[in-house]
Amino acid sequence: KKSKGKIAFALAPIDYETALAELLKWVRFAQIASTTPMTVLPVHAMTYLDKVREAEKNDNSYQPKRSDFEGWLWAGFNSDIVYDTCAQHELWQYILQNQDAFNALTDALPSLAQPLFGMMDSTLEPL
Repeated sequence: KKSKGKIAFALAPIDYETALAELLKWVRFAQIASTTPMTVLPVHAMTYLDKVREAEKNDNSYQPKRSDFEGWLWAGFNSDIVYDTCAQHELWQYILQNQDAFNALTDALPSLAQPLFGMMDSTLEPL
């Protein structure tokens, strides 16, 4: 929600040790992702983090709903084109190997969204 309608962003400066830790985290993630398919796109991780934060403000917990990720789960209505940002795309179908796309996403988001995208989400500033 906070980035809806925004096209440019700035990252707040971080100290050297934090930047190095973030970089090493992403290097390790690249190593793991090269052998283990992971069902996490940055846009969905950011959506998930926003929903978790919003629920925590109201002293609730957030449970992902299919409607929160419908753009990824299904191709556009009356669309003959399936983009690679959709779980119905042949690449995602190969990665998912007959798994339910929503279940794969909800399994990955709680464990990967915060460690991978939490720092970026907290420092990203729409311009």
